Amino acid sequence: MKQVDFSGYHNQLVELYTNAMDEAASFALGYIINVLDDFIIFRSISEVGTLDSIQLRSKQYISQIVTNTDYTEKYHFFITYTKQHQMFDHFSLESALDLADKLTVKKMLQQVSEQQRTVSLITTEDDAILTGKIVGFDGEQVSISLFNADMTEMDQQDLIRLDRIICLDLVSAENFLFDKYQEIKNERV
Repeated sequence: MKQVDFSGYHNQLVELYTNAMDEAASFALGYIINVLDDFIIFRSISEVGTLDSIQLRSKQYISQIVTNTDYTEKYHFFITYTKQHQMFDHFSLESALDLADKLTVKKMLQQVSEQQRTVSLITTEDDAILTGKIVGFDGEQVSISLFNADMTEMDQQDLIRLDRIICLDLVSAENFLFDKYQEIKNERV
């Protein structure tokens, strides 16, 4: 796989293409907001021009970055419109994380773990999206308590090597709503 140059895309709307091993390319739209050693921090945009998630994405699986297309031009309008009408970050996802300049993967994972936020991740070892709570990080592996298939309880704990993570949603609209649902559900018990 050719080496992708991440310079010059900071806070610019991009189409990001990911190849994981021999699988077909997947696509995301958003902004590269920080470049770390092996990962980027990516602000993912939904199909209606709102903030969908803030992700850690492994640089090794990113195959292409494209910008200044008809597609990005259309979504630039969507994003501008949702920002003008205070709809862009309707779940205040950006304020949930400290996105300071001196970020590390460890700091990002610690933040999410301390906040007991639900995360979702895609790895090279599993076809499904894994969802759970980060309970530890030793520098090379993330320990995560995974939810069972119907998302009602923690099913198992798994160790996932950092170099096997393609994408990890640190905060997302879907997981925000799931956490709120869990809070209300737990209050009823």
